[in-house]
Amino acid sequence: MIRTGAVDADPGWRMILVGAMSNLAFKGLTVAVLAHRSLTAHVAVLFGASLAGGGLILWLWPATPVP
Repeated sequence: MIRTGAVDADPGWRMILVGAMSNLAFKGLTVAVLAHRSLTAHVAVLFGASLAGGGLILWLWPATPVP
């Protein structure tokens, strides 16, 4: 959709990042439900850092003004 011009690049990459973050959150919750506590702790640290980084990128990256 970005390539065809239906969606601008700025909201497009943000939508992709939000989708990747929601996928990561779902997988983390799956590990929390199905796995041992020690694995859950490791995954929580790594996934939490990734989600925090993605959230910071979304929050701090300046939006491109729409003409």
